Amino acid sequence: MKAGRIVLCVSVALSLTSCLSDDGGNTRLNEEVKLIDEFLARNGVTQNVLYDNYNGIRIHVHEYGKWAPPHNGQEVTVNYVGRLFETGATFSTGTITDKLQNLSPSGFQLVVRNMMTGSNVTAFIPSPSGYGSAGANGVPPDAILVYEMYIANTERSPTEEAQFKKDSTAIKTYLADNEQEFQYYSDIWYAIDEPGIGVHPTPFQFVSGEYKLSLLSNPGTVLEQSTLTQHPIPDLIDGLRVAIPLLREGGKAKFIIPSGLGYGPSGFGSVPSNANLLFEFTLTGIHEGI
Repeated sequence: MKAGRIVLCVSVALSLTSCLSDDGGNTRLNEEVKLIDEFLARNGVTQNVLYDNYNGIRIHVHEYGKWAPPHNGQEVTVNYVGRLFETGATFSTGTITDKLQNLSPSGFQLVVRNMMTGSNVTAFIPSPSGYGSAGANGVPPDAILVYEMYIANTERSPTEEAQFKKDSTAIKTYLADNEQEFQYYSDIWYAIDEPGIGVHPTPFQFVSGEYKLSLLSNPGTVLEQSTLTQHPIPDLIDGLRVAIPLLREGGKAKFIIPSGLGYGPSGFGSVPSNANLLFEFTLTGIHEGI
């Protein structure tokens, strides 16, 4: 079930001492994180905040995207305004379209890498993940950066696009042949069997659930049947990151996930390469997170 790409330490209330130390190498980072956290608290920004306690980055999420996050090799478009934390002065603004791995500084790239496409956020980036002691044009040395960011679009590579078209054809053929009605949403297909009650989980919460996994090419054979217990949504394959927030607690659904949002060309365990997946999923609990 794991995608192995989670980077953010996700929680609404994590202790800095668990990830940040007081040794000489981290003194500046600790000081800058303290300034950022004091600013957020002073301005009442305590909800919908992601804490990356390894790099000290804080991300205030204004709107959750509904599309899968980008990954290396994909071209991403980000609208942004960059400001200096200390003065509020704008040092850069515009729209950038480039391969994810080419984005800079490193903190900017990390934020984009972990956000669902379509997300609107404000990111507070300490200087070690910004332009460091060297600074940059318009950015003095050791400056904390604040980016207002909208992850506007992610483009598949030509190879990924060709595979997605092939997957889509196979999925539509399966649905037609089996006379099943599924809805299309953000590059997955879903059918709600039971709506559940209450709120939907956000893309960064922890959830509990029960699931069965089959290959769409062989739906009668269950490859895996198990449970999730307070599992972070960002630690799941991209297709489930998109799908699970569609449910309410107690809800039950079937999800068809194309290979590019599943285990891709590498496959995983008993899942072969470029395999479309069929999940039966029941959401039994929503836990901490934002």
